[in-house]
Amino acid sequence: MYTTVAGKVKERRSKMTVNNAGGLAFQINDWQRLDRFLIIGSSSGTYYVGAQKLTLENALAVARCLGEHGPRVVDRIVEISDQGRAPSNDPALFALAMAASYQDDHTRAYALAKLPKVARTGTHLFHFAAYVNAMRGWGRSLRGSIANWYQAKELDTLAYQAVKYQQRDGWSHRDLLRLSHPKTDDPVRNAIYKWIVDGDTCSQSFIDGYTKAQRAVTESELIKLILDYNLTREMLPTQWLNSRAVWEALLAKMPLEAMVRNLGKMSHIGLVLDNAEAIVTVVERLHQQAYIKHSRLHPLAILEALKVYGQGHGEKGKLTWAVNSAIIHALDDAFYLAFDNVAPTNKSIMLGLDVSSSMSACSVPNSPLSCAEAAVVMALVTARREPQHVLKAFSSRLVDPKINPDDRLEDALRKTRAIIYGGTDCSLLTQYALAQQEHFDGFVTYTDSETWMGSMPITTLNAYRRAINPTAKQIVVGMTATEVTIADPADLLAMDIAGFDTATPQVIGDFIAA
Repeated sequence: MYTTVAGKVKERRSKMTVNNAGGLAFQINDWQRLDRFLIIGSSSGTYYVGAQKLTLENALAVARCLGEHGPRVVDRIVEISDQGRAPSNDPALFALAMAASYQDDHTRAYALAKLPKVARTGTHLFHFAAYVNAMRGWGRSLRGSIANWYQAKELDTLAYQAVKYQQRDGWSHRDLLRLSHPKTDDPVRNAIYKWIVDGDTCSQSFIDGYTKAQRAVTESELIKLILDYNLTREMLPTQWLNSRAVWEALLAKMPLEAMVRNLGKMSHIGLVLDNAEAIVTVVERLHQQAYIKHSRLHPLAILEALKVYGQGHGEKGKLTWAVNSAIIHALDDAFYLAFDNVAPTNKSIMLGLDVSSSMSACSVPNSPLSCAEAAVVMALVTARREPQHVLKAFSSRLVDPKINPDDRLEDALRKTRAIIYGGTDCSLLTQYALAQQEHFDGFVTYTDSETWMGSMPITTLNAYRRAINPTAKQIVVGMTATEVTIADPADLLAMDIAGFDTATPQVIGDFIAA
């Protein structure tokens, strides 16, 4: 479990590694790093490591896992991607492309067979094509896998993909069909393929509606087409995208992800500001947990929408809007609904938020959120469900951020932004608990593990266990895809898990309750 004599502590220290900040931490194994990469990604880098170097390091870890057990890697990729557990699907597509390019025939074939489970949309497929094109040639097996992706789609789904996701990353459906040459005896499917490749006439519903929309000359004509054919924003000519009536028609059956991404636009044109019916539609959808879960919309995507919408202007461009408070509150509620319902453990838990400079400077991949901000809201999910918790923030010192479990997300974020950041001392949680002689069943630390100040966390944790609770659990929620953790891999009462995972609150509860 934990070390109790000086010799054992010295032995564990000898197995630690120097982290990117110059301090000591434990090195996670390659399978743990695979999880971190799939869930967190590396496109934003960290305070200490650039994105390119971090991606290379993670790619090497993925390669080592493939060498150990390729199908196991593929199964993990599919599990995390298909369950919508990661904020972005790109790391899963990248890792699948690596598996599909691996030297082992069985691993390659297995990865290619799982392509539809990971590349669920045309955009996913284009990302995969870009990744795999840089890793291998277009042999028969790869061409066959791409062909099977198209052949396996229901006709309506295939047409929908063809008109909604037409091109990305320098790839288009036309390119991929010309490479893969799928063959079919179905005249409708064949007509869809010919429309994509050669622009031939096709009467399939979505394609027919899309074609007619390109020729629409009046607003009323376009609105009828939207309602009759269930067209989406991407299927419309851009000159109609400033029409309030057009957006009102789109909202009727708009997918949840598209809805939260376009709240600013719909507010800008006045649709969700003074149209009571539209506001009710948005709010009702954001309060339907089953609908949210079915959409695979990640909680951090909702949080990102909340942050952008709440500031009243886009991250880029000149679009501005007035903010509707009912929608702000609905987004706040939707964030928590995007996680599974987790029963409280009724254990005493100390939650620690790393708000040091390294956490504040690094960002969540493909998001305007810092890792420190994401840590706050991840911790709030557990805080809301655990009545016996203490929540502290730390950098070079421990502070009370005065966050209440019922705080709105923006209120909690504002409180942590007011903290003066400094170096990182991850031992402060157990130092505090030891000094106060407080009994905790578990310590949950949201951090990048780049600790370099004060005592080593393992030292103070062991001291706490000797003095107060010998079975105190330690959970480290890694917020960056680096190779280090403050959790001792040899400690049966310690666990390292990846941040941003929708399963994190459940895993924390199960581990502490066990």
